[in-house]
Amino acid sequence: MGASALLLAGCARVEPTSPTASSTPLLSPSPGADGVGVAVEATATGTLLGALLVGAVAKLGTVASAQPAPADVVSALQNRAVVTAPVWASTIWAQLSDDEELPEDVVTELAGLLPPEVNVLSPGLVDGGLVWMASAASGMKSLEDLSEWSKGKSAAVPAMAIERSDGMGALNAIYRTNFQALTLDDPVARAAAVASGQAGIGVFRRTEYLGGAALVELIDPDQMCVSDQLVLLVNAAYADASPQQVLALNAVVQGLNTEQVVALSGQVAQGAPVADVAHGWLASHQLA
Repeated sequence: MGASALLLAGCARVEPTSPTASSTPLLSPSPGADGVGVAVEATATGTLLGALLVGAVAKLGTVASAQPAPADVVSALQNRAVVTAPVWASTIWAQLSDDEELPEDVVTELAGLLPPEVNVLSPGLVDGGLVWMASAASGMKSLEDLSEWSKGKSAAVPAMAIERSDGMGALNAIYRTNFQALTLDDPVARAAAVASGQAGIGVFRRTEYLGGAALVELIDPDQMCVSDQLVLLVNAAYADASPQQVLALNAVVQGLNTEQVVALSGQVAQGAPVADVAHGWLASHQLA
């Protein structure tokens, strides 16, 4: 895991100094009386990421808090209402870009769309892309097999996946299906609805814990669904003033992978306090 992860500032790349190689104090001034504000999405994954990021800077003696991300998280970062936010690169690129076709290098293109007050850090190994799934008992294998089968059936979807380009509306258009939306934001409830037959299929981020439901991933021959890498957005002035904190925050993103996010989310879903789960992971990666 590299503390020397590259920082994408606009389209330029700057390599910060490793905290172990610096003789300067690790504690940088916090951006206000409330410390470091971390904006996270209102999901189980967002809560977990918030706990990990808060714990990472706590090692430096920095007070931090996670808070629900506003609708326009880029503006919040630009105005320094918060100083960092873990986001999904393809999702936020689609919100900012007028193009319909996803670029080959989403993160670099995203960097060019952000205002100068906001930087994007290099991604790690966490992919929150959407995947469509059916129950193992359904016998369904591919999205292209669902056209007739979908009639009269529901698709279990979170609210965010109804209108997006790999969501239910796109599924119905591209694969000529006829699903109606059964909106369930809780991934475990969503998975249970599919497993029980309440919904014919469901869509999930690859990072979501499904509660052990017996589901199978449906083949997507038209490649409707795309990778959605986890990246950190940071306020540029905060990054300049507090480089050691930014390194600590990005070390979390660089150290995680998709499978670990699922496993940690499962621990929380089964009753473990999220702060304890986060601390355990941070300690095992020498980040606590």
